[in-house]
Amino acid sequence: MRVFKTYLPIVLLMVLFTGWVNAEPSAQLISRDQAISIVKEHYDGKVLKVELKQKPKSSYYRVKLITKEGRVKVLRVDGTSGDLR
Repeated sequence: MRVFKTYLPIVLLMVLFTGWVNAEPSAQLISRDQAISIVKEHYDGKVLKVELKQKPKSSYYRVKLITKEGRVKVLRVDGTSGDLR
């Protein structure tokens, strides 16, 4: 019984803390294909590479493309809103 009283508060704190830390973000991410479509609406060219970058407070797609003029552009598409940055 003494062991139970000693470890119960610790276990409860661990359960509460773990649930808080692993909470999923409420915002839904756009897909990779949606990010590519957003970039192609604004730029004419060929997509070379797409990477999803996830940070604690935000996520974005890093899209690298080559324009018809031969210039390489690196763009960011917000992972939740789809805004081009």
